[in-house]
Amino acid sequence: MARLWRTVGTLALLCVAAFGVFACGATTTSSAGSPATAIPTTPPTATATTVPTATTAAPVNCGMIDEGPGGLSPANYGAITQCFATLFAHCATGTLLYTSAGADAQDEFTFSTAAKTSGCLVNVQEHYHVSSGSTPTNITKNYTCSSVTFNNNKVTIAGCVNTINNTPTISVPY
Repeated sequence: MARLWRTVGTLALLCVAAFGVFACGATTTSSAGSPATAIPTTPPTATATTVPTATTAAPVNCGMIDEGPGGLSPANYGAITQCFATLFAHCATGTLLYTSAGADAQDEFTFSTAAKTSGCLVNVQEHYHVSSGSTPTNITKNYTCSSVTFNNNKVTIAGCVNTINNTPTISVPY
């Protein structure tokens, strides 16, 4: 009995397939009496098209450098600054955190690279804190810089506009 049902099922499948082949090659008549457009019996061949894909990589966090009365840390601070300079050179997205602290003042910088129409720039968020005196000072400011260079054992971030202390360059030890 099972064999009979399998045979009937196979015949039904063949009938449906045969009907589909004949129906796909048929010309039909529209309701107005004129022949309708024939439906092709073979599907059109696909042509390969290249779709551009974005090549943006995930942002890179180069690390954090602390400079204070005890010196520089971590020990690999040179690799951290080199990481950031390389990101800038390739207009790749990434960040560097740098803190410079003295006895009563601390300056914290968050540098992040960004692409622009003709090259790269550095977005800076600077937080300046002075704890001496009767009124502590806390200033936070965002601005941009236009270049990053290596020289004299430091990375110089220059072309900065509208900084807290109106200095157009920031030096990070290398």
